[in-house]
Amino acid sequence: VAAAAAASHLPENKTLDDDTVLDKMSLAEPDALKGGAELTVLQQCVLLAICLEIGYAHNDLDHEEIQAHLSPVLEQPKDWAVQTVALLLRSRQEAKNSRRLQRALIQLQELVDHVLAEQPPAAQRIAVYRCVSLPPYWALQHELAERYADLGLFRDSLAIYERLESWNDIIHCLQRLDQDAKAERLVRERLEIDPSPLLWCVLGDLTRNEEHFDTAWELSNHRFTRAMRSKGKMLLNRAERLRDQDQLDTALYRASVECFDRCLALNGMQPDVWFNMGAAALRMEDYDTVVRAFRRKVELEPDDFESWNNLANGYIKKKDKQKALLSLREAVKWEYENWKVWDNYSMVAVDIGAFGDVMRATERLMDLRHKYGDHEVFGILVRAVAEEIPDCEGVPAGRLRDSLHKLVQRMSHCQITDPRVWLQCARFFEDVEKDIAKAQEYRKKALADAKQDAWEKSVSQAELVAQCSVELAQGSLRAGSKKELSVARLTLKGVVKLLEGAVADRRPLEQLLDQMRQQVELVAAALAAL
Repeated sequence: VAAAAAASHLPENKTLDDDTVLDKMSLAEPDALKGGAELTVLQQCVLLAICLEIGYAHNDLDHEEIQAHLSPVLEQPKDWAVQTVALLLRSRQEAKNSRRLQRALIQLQELVDHVLAEQPPAAQRIAVYRCVSLPPYWALQHELAERYADLGLFRDSLAIYERLESWNDIIHCLQRLDQDAKAERLVRERLEIDPSPLLWCVLGDLTRNEEHFDTAWELSNHRFTRAMRSKGKMLLNRAERLRDQDQLDTALYRASVECFDRCLALNGMQPDVWFNMGAAALRMEDYDTVVRAFRRKVELEPDDFESWNNLANGYIKKKDKQKALLSLREAVKWEYENWKVWDNYSMVAVDIGAFGDVMRATERLMDLRHKYGDHEVFGILVRAVAEEIPDCEGVPAGRLRDSLHKLVQRMSHCQITDPRVWLQCARFFEDVEKDIAKAQEYRKKALADAKQDAWEKSVSQAELVAQCSVELAQGSLRAGSKKELSVARLTLKGVVKLLEGAVADRRPLEQLLDQMRQQVELVAAALAAL
């Protein structure tokens, strides 16, 4: 191994200028590590090889492992190639940290500049360069340009790409700088010199002309997936714009699905393409394709709740609600805080009789929204428990009685947006708990909530008040209490009187009015019999 280069000829290790994060680890007892082993250049190469084997730090544990191997190398600078690669690896790691990003960029610029320095001589630079995978100069420049582009510094990035004659990157920077005309001119010039499928695709992106994607597809002998992917995406976007204008063009959606299908036939490991294909199939109501696309999407990215939700939608349209429920279980697992997903979960669960899932979804909806108003779902749950209806697995719903009792009690401390939920609570106490007095309390609460300001002037609100009044009267008849019967009679008379004088068109309410008058007579007869 060649002798180590002088420290003054090595790339400078830039310090971290931050008032919060330390430049390196600070030990409580710094003297404890004094007198540590001196590493040889070959030992440093081994440490760098371990870092290169770990590769990209996918999590904090990988990051700390890489830093632990880099630190002893950077503390003992000896060889130009080793020091360059060590600083490059640290720069890549710090590029993902907002507080270290500035140092990472400055360090990478220092490495690029130092390659052109006169010292150390070439013989010392190449002594161990094969042992540390030292990238060539143009690769360092390209990485610096990518770092500039990631930060939105496209003009600085463009200057480097122009020196490297990296035409595809130049075109990308011009597009990001809103210089589409210049980018298109450059693409056409390059196509005359060296036509390629990629350039035809870029021209298609710039001109929004799908014929250029067809040209790229033919030029590649039907092997360039980017051509069909970009064409499908363009057709899908065009169809979506027309849909926003209330124009549904199923032919465009079908054409985009065909493009995505061709692309995926060559490379099925493209999650975004599977998603776009499923989305287009949803618009054209091709649910077989919807299920196929989103099922493959969740196989590749199982944490995508939106795809699970769309997969469930496809199964629902195919009348397979059991699989839809399984899909929604995965959706709520990955998007636990989204009340809309839980609402879908609740609706499908109640349809197939999965009463345990309905209970779970109802509780979670109350956690997330701090309110509840789905009286239909809740009513089905109460009826299932009251009548011991078997669930989808054949287990009687009566096992949920205690859980439902706790849920009803919890509703007293929650905002109820539909008074009919209180009526369902009343049915629970009367039919399940056999506590009719408690049931009457909830019916009175329902009536009080239904009587909003000027309720008698709204037909829908008047119907709700009438329904609550009738149920209150029927409950008082079953209770047989003089006090309850008196309250019910006064309530009914007051509601009937208001409705007869306030609602202009009473025809929609005639049936309810007749029912309330009948209940008044029954209540009066019951009072007379006491």
